Amino acid sequence: MIAKHVAKKGSAKSSFHRLVDYISDEQGKEHRVSLVRSTHCHAAGVDAAIAEVLATQQQNTRAKGDKTYHLLVSFREGETLDDDTLSKIEAELCEAIGFGEHQRISAVHRDTDNLHIHVAINKIHPKKLTMVEPFGDYRVLGETCDRLEDKYGLEKDNHISHARSGQSRANDMEAHSGQKSLISWTREQCGEALKQAQSWNEVHQVLHEHGLRLQERANGLVITSDIDVSIKASSVSRELSKPALEKRLGEFVPAKTDGQKAQSTPEDNRRYRKQPIELKVDTTTLYRCYQQQASQSEQAVSQALALVVTDKSRKLTALGLASKLKRFAISQETNVITRKLLYKHHFDSVKRQQQKIQQTAAMAKKQVYKESRQLTWADWLKQQAQQGDSEALRALQARQPHRYQQSNRLSGRAGLTPNSTVLAGADSITKKGSVIDKRSGVREVANAIVLPSKVTTANLINALTLAQARYGNVITVDGTDAFKRRVVNMAIKSRLDIQFTGDAEQYRQQLEERNHDNTRKDGRGVIGRGHDEPRRTVTRYDSNRRGNERASSELQRKPNLGSVGREPPPSRRNGLRDLSQLGVASFKGKGAMLLSGNVPGDVEQQRPRAVVDALRWGIFGARLSTTQLMAAEKYIEERLSKREQGMDIAIHEPLTGAVKGRFAGVRRIDGESLLLVETAPGIVSVLPIKSDVKRLKIGDPININQQGKVSRSRGIDR
Repeated sequence: MIAKHVAKKGSAKSSFHRLVDYISDEQGKEHRVSLVRSTHCHAAGVDAAIAEVLATQQQNTRAKGDKTYHLLVSFREGETLDDDTLSKIEAELCEAIGFGEHQRISAVHRDTDNLHIHVAINKIHPKKLTMVEPFGDYRVLGETCDRLEDKYGLEKDNHISHARSGQSRANDMEAHSGQKSLISWTREQCGEALKQAQSWNEVHQVLHEHGLRLQERANGLVITSDIDVSIKASSVSRELSKPALEKRLGEFVPAKTDGQKAQSTPEDNRRYRKQPIELKVDTTTLYRCYQQQASQSEQAVSQALALVVTDKSRKLTALGLASKLKRFAISQETNVITRKLLYKHHFDSVKRQQQKIQQTAAMAKKQVYKESRQLTWADWLKQQAQQGDSEALRALQARQPHRYQQSNRLSGRAGLTPNSTVLAGADSITKKGSVIDKRSGVREVANAIVLPSKVTTANLINALTLAQARYGNVITVDGTDAFKRRVVNMAIKSRLDIQFTGDAEQYRQQLEERNHDNTRKDGRGVIGRGHDEPRRTVTRYDSNRRGNERASSELQRKPNLGSVGREPPPSRRNGLRDLSQLGVASFKGKGAMLLSGNVPGDVEQQRPRAVVDALRWGIFGARLSTTQLMAAEKYIEERLSKREQGMDIAIHEPLTGAVKGRFAGVRRIDGESLLLVETAPGIVSVLPIKSDVKRLKIGDPININQQGKVSRSRGIDR
């Protein structure tokens, strides 16, 4: 984890409003911003919170510095944290640098390879109205990050940079653009020769051969290329600093050709040019296309700017001619006072028109630059990959080809590069080639779906579904043994038609064998019920007994009789076994045909929904209203659908008669109260009620009689 202050570029002060607009902008992506929250603001919405912060900043009229602080918190690649943990980390970092009580708005971004948080902080205290300037914040943030990594079990990061500022900026430039910096190129091409030079003439000669020149600037030396890119000599090596060179070579002697650019030709590969960092894939053709498009873009920008300048000059010229005519007309006025007033009015009018023309031209230039923004090499590859170019995607993935080899992954037997349809439909593509699925947010990297160590059940189901769609029904699972077992269990619970390779497939077969054996031993004979549902007791009621008593009897079954209608596991199909080894099983085949003579006359006459629901609710159906029935049916359907997805949820069913059980809570659905009763382990019965049950506690034993009275110490009307 790395936390740092993002300083404002240039001399202009930062704007809290523009910063929040940037960090909360989804940019047309489904999974860019996952959480936006405000802290210590009375307003509920983001816009209202911005107005509140700006009002607080305006109350401090003495502070002349920047009143907004931009904090960036980035996590290691592959680390995913829930929103609650991220909020705690944000709060501790802000507290460490003195902004614990200050207003702030934060946004969590998940559209890059590294999960990160942007925090816009108001440096003006909301009550004291004083501005806090966190001096030495880089050291405090580093120490706090080191402590938080231990507290939350995060991967350790380097919080103390040993590289100089120039080298750090060069590393950032290479990571952002994908092109080699002048510092790295100079160090590779002529670093050793400069260190071995014995005179200033040799130093200048080595640099001249590579299209570089050495100049004095302030108290140091700078190296400038023939395309006017300059770096400090000490950023290449500390041995090339001015004090070190003067100690070894004597007082600095300028080059004889100082001020003249070295002649270079495009074929000379010893000159520095912005070239892509060398990768294991050939990017020559792609980079040639990038240069052509960049050149065309520059020409288009030049032409558009020329049109803006021409239009501006034409308007100013026309304004000047009109002004001369106006002044000539005013000069014919004989009254001196009137003439002076007319001149003053004319001067103000011309000045306003000139300012309007200047502003229009400035806005037009800004629009030209906005529409024709020069893309870096990495950004251009992203753009091409999103348009369906698989070669550009491979170039992005080659930047860090081995970063996911030890992670939890789902892949196919043969790696399939995403086709143009998949790439065009992706939510976004990162600069390292991760394809983020638009529907589920699952990441696909290097022909494999990569999952974090702490993946939720919903994300795992989405990943399995996407893997089946991308790679077919045979999936390869890489990662820890616990991850493999969890994937297999989730695939079986979700009833996905997926097979695996290696150890995962063996575990899947063993699990199916075990489940089938358990089904035979249980001897459940209820048609249509899965083997993962608990054994249930059928309860019958005797009308001659009291309403709150029940008589229970289990269905008479033959011993070792398997479930009717279930299929054997794949390992036991298509083979011969003794009759004693076989349970009662059925195989899918053609169903029986229902002839028209056997169909009752009213089979196509649908009964009203309320009547059908009432029949499902047994003796209570006649007493329940239509809204109560619909609310209860909706809740039961929702719980059973989540159970079908593999979630650990009990079976929910309508309460059809008198029962004894334990109070399991109350749910409010569509304005109706639903009583939950645990009638057996893993089974919850649902009954709509009208009265309050606040006196009941979870787990209390309760009785429900045939009149619908719920009792422990006092009856509750439905």
